[in-house]
Amino acid sequence: MILKKPIGKETGYFGLHAIAEEFAILLEEKEVYLAGYGYPEFEMKDEEEENKNSGFELWKERGRIVEIEEKKGIIHCQISSCPGLRGSGVFYQKDANTFDVIGVHVGRYEASGAEICWISKEKFQQIHKWREEATREKYEAIIHGKCCENGVRELDFYDKLEQTGLDRLIKYPLNDLED
Repeated sequence: MILKKPIGKETGYFGLHAIAEEFAILLEEKEVYLAGYGYPEFEMKDEEEENKNSGFELWKERGRIVEIEEKKGIIHCQISSCPGLRGSGVFYQKDANTFDVIGVHVGRYEASGAEICWISKEKFQQIHKWREEATREKYEAIIHGKCCENGVRELDFYDKLEQTGLDRLIKYPLNDLED
C-alpha cells in the first residue's frame, strides 16, 4: 500500500524487514504478531465454512518463531491462527512506534501454529521487479493510446517543461487528450 500523505508521525511506522535468506538467523526466536480479520470460532469444519462473509473480528495474536525453512521461504511460528487470517501480515515490534513486516500468513502449522510466507530480500526484489514491469507496461499502453479507459486526458505543466521533455512528449500519440 502506498499512501499519498505520510502519516507516520501520527500513527507510527510500519516497514518491511526483508533480509537476505543467508541471514535468516536474525529472525530466529523473534516475538511476532499476526493481525487481521478472521472468524471468532477456531474450529471450522471445511473450506466452505471458512469463506463465510459474516462474523469477522479483528484478531491480533503473538508468538515466537520456532523454525525457518530458508530454501522453501517458510517461517513456522508458535502462534494461534484462526480461520480467515490467511493473507494477513506477520510483523514484529522494533521499538515503541516502529513495526516491521516479515511475511504473510498462509496457513496453520501443526495444532497451534502458523505458517508464514517469508518476504526475504530476494522475494522482495522479485516483487519489486514485477511491479516495475506492470507499471511500465501500463504506462506504455496509455501513452500509445492502446488503453482507452486510462488514456491521458489532461496534461498539467505546473512546473516549466524543458525542451527535452517536450521533444519526448510529442513523439507519442495522445489520442484521448482533452486539456
